[in-house]
Amino acid sequence: MVFIKKINLFFLLFTVVVFIIFFVMLFPYAKTIIASATIAYIFYPLYKKLLKSIRNRSLASLLMIVIVFMFIIIPLFLIFANLISEGKRVYSDFKSQIIEAKTLNFIEKLNLRKRFSFINLDRIIEQISSNFEKVLFSLTSKVITIIPNLLLHLFIGLFSLFFFFKDGEAMILKFKEMIGLPKHHHDFLSKEVSDMVYSTIYGNIIVALIQAIAALIGYFIFGIKTPILFGVLTFFVSILPYVGAPLVWFPISFLMIVEGLLFDSPKFYNGIGLMLWGFFIVSTIDNITKPKIIGDKAKLHPLLVLLGIIGGIRVFGFIGIIIGPVICALTSAIIELQLKHDFQLWLKE
Repeated sequence: MVFIKKINLFFLLFTVVVFIIFFVMLFPYAKTIIASATIAYIFYPLYKKLLKSIRNRSLASLLMIVIVFMFIIIPLFLIFANLISEGKRVYSDFKSQIIEAKTLNFIEKLNLRKRFSFINLDRIIEQISSNFEKVLFSLTSKVITIIPNLLLHLFIGLFSLFFFFKDGEAMILKFKEMIGLPKHHHDFLSKEVSDMVYSTIYGNIIVALIQAIAALIGYFIFGIKTPILFGVLTFFVSILPYVGAPLVWFPISFLMIVEGLLFDSPKFYNGIGLMLWGFFIVSTIDNITKPKIIGDKAKLHPLLVLLGIIGGIRVFGFIGIIIGPVICALTSAIIELQLKHDFQLWLKE
C-alpha cells in the first residue's frame, strides 16, 4: 500500500512537471492561438455553409484560410504599410512646418522673443525636433526587428485556424464533457457568449468601421494630409463606449480652425467643414445604427464593456477588442448561474 502511494505521488509530480513545461512552451504563442480560435468562431457560420457545398472538412478549412487571408490579413498589411508611409509624412511635416517654420512664424507674430527674453525659445524648438527624431528612429528600429517574429506568429495562427475550422466541433464537445454541466447550463453560457460576440462585432466593430470610413472620406475632402492614419485612430476610439469618433475629428477640426484664424489660412473653412461633417455624418452613424443592430443583445454594463475592451487589448492585442468583452460576459454569466444554484455547480455529486 505504501509502494502504491509512492508511485502515485511520483506520477503526480511527473504530471505537474510535464504540464509546466507544456505551458512554458505554448505560452509565447497563447495570444496567437486564442486569436485564431476567436476568428474561427466568428467565421464558423460561413465555414458551415461552405462545408454543405464541398463536403470535405480539410478542403473547406483550407478555403476558409484563403478567405481570412484575403479579407483580413492582406487589408491589415496594406493599412499597416500606408500607416508607415503616412507616419514618415507626419514626421516630415512636423519637423519642417510645425516645429521649424510655423512655430518660428508664430513666435515672430506674437513677439514672444521679447516677452520671454529670459527663455531660449530657439533652443527649445531644436530640442523638441531632436527628441522627436530619436523617438521615430527607435520606433522604426523596433518595427524592423519584430518582422521575423510576426511571420512566425502568422504561420502558427493560420495553422491553428485550419484545425479550429476542421476539428472545432469535436473540440467544443470534448470541452463540454470536461466541464460536466447539464445541457441547459451549457446553452445558457453559449447564448451569453454568442450575444456578446454579436453585439461586439456588429454593434461595435462594424459600426466603428463604418464611422471610420465616413471620417476617412471627410479627411480626404477637407485636406487632411494623413487621412488613413486618422481614419485608423477614428476606428479604434469609435469602438470604446461613450468615447467615440469625436475624440479624433473634433481636435483636428478645432486645430485647423485655430490655425486658419492665426495665419489667415483657408484651413479655417476646412476645419469648419470637417467639424460639421463629423457632427452630422460620422457621429449620427453611431447614434442611429448601433441601437438598431444590437437591440436587446447587449446585456453587459457599458463600464464592463469599456474595461473589457481596454483590458482585452492590453492582454491579447488587437483581437482583445472581441475577447475582452466576451470574457467579461462569460464571467458575469458564470456568477449569475452560480447565484441561482447557491454555488452548488462547483460541487460534483
